[in-house]
Amino acid sequence: WKSALQSIFQGNFITLTGGMTATFPTASRYLRASGRCFSGFNDEHEGPWAGNWTFVILADTQFGLLKAKFELFPDQPDGFERAMSTNRVGDLFSGQAWEVERAMAVEAVRHCNWLMPKFVIVCGDMIDAMPVTGRSIDEGRDGRNEVLRQKQIDDFKSVFADLHPDISLLCVCGNHDVGNVPNRKTIQDFRREFGDDYFSFTAGGCRCLVLNTQLYNALEEGRWNDTAHRYYHATDDEKAEACELAQEQVSWLEAE
Repeated sequence: WKSALQSIFQGNFITLTGGMTATFPTASRYLRASGRCFSGFNDEHEGPWAGNWTFVILADTQFGLLKAKFELFPDQPDGFERAMSTNRVGDLFSGQAWEVERAMAVEAVRHCNWLMPKFVIVCGDMIDAMPVTGRSIDEGRDGRNEVLRQKQIDDFKSVFADLHPDISLLCVCGNHDVGNVPNRKTIQDFRREFGDDYFSFTAGGCRCLVLNTQLYNALEEGRWNDTAHRYYHATDDEKAEACELAQEQVSWLEAE
């Protein structure tokens, strides 16, 4: 990507020169979302409108997807290295390698550094391995593996460490990050790695809201009432916890 530093970009892009040396960020860049805010993106610094600006949306970097085994669809498209397993329908076993996904993410970072947007937001599923929930209904399902999951997270961070330090990185959770129906454990695990799961911020004179859409699954009555669904078998306490988390976000959003 250093070749991009030798070019001069016109229009809305900043000017870069070959003499610039980037100091890449530490792990703290992933924890800027805290207290339901995003540090540096507030009314004081970003409140006034100062002209057009850009941002980049990415989604489903999902390290481990292409070599996963998914017990649901018998016919997979060409190019996917998934295979049928002998486990229960709906089980997902994340891939042990993710060279293709990593290469695509590296290329995405390279393009982002060329564009120099105000921020890059990854809209969920940074990795493929499903989180360990601690729920009895998830025990032994989906090949849940904390070691594999951490390897995928670490590799994701190693790739996005090359994002220019002047570009803010926002990570939004998807079902592979906090689970199909999150609980306090999966939310806490996500926050430890990537910061708050929902928050607000101001950028370039615009008010922005980031939501954890997975929480809304707990508010779907069918998810708890369908006897064929795994979460029908959740305990009353587990159901109450999921609904409580969802209502906390609803209350926060109404206050915004």
